[in-house]
Amino acid sequence: MSWSSPAQAGRSPKPAADGGWTAHHDGFWSSQSKGTFQRGINPGEITALACRAGLVPTAGAPALPLTGVCHAVLTKPEM
Repeated sequence: MSWSSPAQAGRSPKPAADGGWTAHHDGFWSSQSKGTFQRGINPGEITALACRAGLVPTAGAPALPLTGVCHAVLTKPEM
């Protein structure tokens, strides 16, 4: 099976806990001075956003064996 430029996205809650990030609504400020905000999302949300950008879930892609991390492997369909 071949994939065209697979992309993988995910987020672990660990950086927020370890980095002392400030909770804000549904996420955390990773750096208020830089204006960077982090919000963990589930695989369904990742996939929905990716589909809006023209990506699709990659069938048969390997899964990350990491506890507490969600991810989705996506690819751009070949035309």
